[in-house]
Amino acid sequence: MPKLNDREGNVSLELNIIDNNFLDVQFSRQDYENWIPFEFVLNVGGERYAYIPDMGATFTVYEIKNLITKFEQIANSKIFKKSFDKFEFSSTERYFDLIIYDPLEDEEIYIEIWINMGTITNGKVSGYDKGFRFIVKLDSFIKFTNEIKEQLRQLMDF
Repeated sequence: MPKLNDREGNVSLELNIIDNNFLDVQFSRQDYENWIPFEFVLNVGGERYAYIPDMGATFTVYEIKNLITKFEQIANSKIFKKSFDKFEFSSTERYFDLIIYDPLEDEEIYIEIWINMGTITNGKVSGYDKGFRFIVKLDSFIKFTNEIKEQLRQLMDF
């Protein structure tokens, strides 16, 4: 599973594109009408937040392709220009939001993630999001991006 760890080793984010009953892709439809299931696990200290496969969390093909493209652009800008513009991502179904910005330090990227507590707890709590901010190393971010891209490629080659 693609995994992104913070530089201190206190935070891990796993995002796994999966093939299960929630996969709904027909190549005759537009990318925004096709759905790819995912598994999401965020470990912060002793806390764990997860969208497990049975919960049916999905991306549209459009949004996962866009996310990968933006991640690649961020990595390339950081490598070649030493900085990049802030990027914000909100999943269509409001599972989570990502904000990625440049701390203006070599080889580092700030990740801010906001989790919709209503969806992640199946409605046990609702009405707010919970957020975390952490720093990752550029090489870890690139590896994470490449692994997600490879998972999508394998899934779409069916």
